[in-house]
Amino acid sequence: MAQRETPLEHRLKQKALIHGVAELLWAQMNRQGLTKADIARNLGTSRPAVSMALSGEHNMTLRTLWDLASAVGCRIRIDLVPEVVEIPLTRGETGREKVTDKPIVVAA
Repeated sequence: MAQRETPLEHRLKQKALIHGVAELLWAQMNRQGLTKADIARNLGTSRPAVSMALSGEHNMTLRTLWDLASAVGCRIRIDLVPEVVEIPLTRGETGREKVTDKPIVVAA
């Protein structure tokens, strides 16, 4: 059985996910030549509000993520995968293996 993660490990994984999402948004903005001011205008909000959302330091809601993704012409795809998967062994036995310690963020 896998060992339970510590609160610090849990928090670090959350931060990694938030930073990963922010990096995906920044990458899309750069590909399209969009600035934070462009995004703010598109969303009818302020540039500092966009900066805060894209900083990776604040937890954004799914609504904010949806708005930002739409502003850069993207859609969102979320997939939940088990941290532990069953691995077939011999004669019907199975083993368990932890897939990853880091959240996976995939650009759609």
